[in-house]
Amino acid sequence: MKIFSTEFMRYVVVGGATAFIYFGLVLVFVEIFGLHGVVPVSMAYITSVVFHFFSSKLFTFRTVKGNVSGQVARYLTVVALNYLVTAVTVYCLVDYLRYPTYVGAGLAIAATLVIGYGMTKFWVFQRGGIRRG
Repeated sequence: MKIFSTEFMRYVVVGGATAFIYFGLVLVFVEIFGLHGVVPVSMAYITSVVFHFFSSKLFTFRTVKGNVSGQVARYLTVVALNYLVTAVTVYCLVDYLRYPTYVGAGLAIAATLVIGYGMTKFWVFQRGGIRRG
């Protein structure tokens, strides 16, 4: 696997766009609609996860067919696993080893980028999906 393949770069671009959408929506919900706390964050998170799923399916991995409900279930498993990896990484580095929070968060992003790409490519969208180009 070439780490800097075109497909991997599309995955990184989709991730960046997803982060932009997430933070943009949090800003809109807080600053324009006056929402605070978990509500705007949750609404932005759900929206960005839906965007990431479809962008990954159609743009990154170009999977045009397949059992969408199965893909969604596997994708949500990857999301849950990535959250667990993030929580454990941050706990170990920040709470236990006393690294700065930003170091823990940054290393968690790196770990979930690799895990997310591999699982999404080889598990979420591989089974029964027809790839184009």
